[in-house]
Amino acid sequence: MSNLTQRLITGSIFIGVLLAGLFINSLVFVLIFSIPLSGALVEYLFLLEPRKSLNLSGYGIFSLGLLLYYLYFLSQSIVMPPYFWGISAVPALVFVVGSVVNNEWSNGLALKKLAALLYVLFPFALMQNLVQVGANFDGKLLFYVFLFIWMNDSFAYVFGVKFGKHKMFPSISPKKSWEGSVGGLGMVLLTATVIALQFEPEFPLAAWLGFGALVTVSATAGDFFESYLKRKTGVKDSGTMLPGHGGFLDRFDSTLFAVPCSVVYLHLVNIL
Repeated sequence: MSNLTQRLITGSIFIGVLLAGLFINSLVFVLIFSIPLSGALVEYLFLLEPRKSLNLSGYGIFSLGLLLYYLYFLSQSIVMPPYFWGISAVPALVFVVGSVVNNEWSNGLALKKLAALLYVLFPFALMQNLVQVGANFDGKLLFYVFLFIWMNDSFAYVFGVKFGKHKMFPSISPKKSWEGSVGGLGMVLLTATVIALQFEPEFPLAAWLGFGALVTVSATAGDFFESYLKRKTGVKDSGTMLPGHGGFLDRFDSTLFAVPCSVVYLHLVNIL
């Protein structure tokens, strides 16, 4: 099977599953999106410490991240007593003990693993704020985030191949050009205009143009950040879980930066 065929099959399944998570109900959303969260957590930990399996501190931070993700979902759905969060102390203790046993505090590795909660977990948890508005579940805002990212990625590549001459940061990502980025941004702004005029007329066009621009810039920054991590480790892809596409971290690197920025922005312009 050719790499292109692999990419098309994997991409079609990937998009179909994401759409199911976005438009069925909140429980399906949380369950489906816990899969890329789990994959991205593992891949990030392996970027820090390449090995065939997680050590004790790795298991601790992975379990803590997944547990906090589900607890955050439950806290949006039911009134949880504060002590209920105390169960997160168990994987946290495993992480601390494992870090001490492996002497990870002395070289800063433990802090880098702990950063997984900010880099990976935090954006996935915030996705719930985009799809759950009060008692209503609606995945369209998060869908727009993904749509802007997909439009930017696709047309930045097309314009980059056709017109790209000036590289943005060749030492980190040698294929990205300023011309491609401008082309991608232009198509995102066009998409935002269509959304504003045809699907979301109750909100100002300027707010949607700002939304599209913000997602484009933050997503590009997220892409560069993950590329930097891979350069430091000397790997091409963060993983092999998605044939033809690399790993989950490769597919969600842009989203990890775009989601927190989107939540803040949408609150500021009263869309969320």
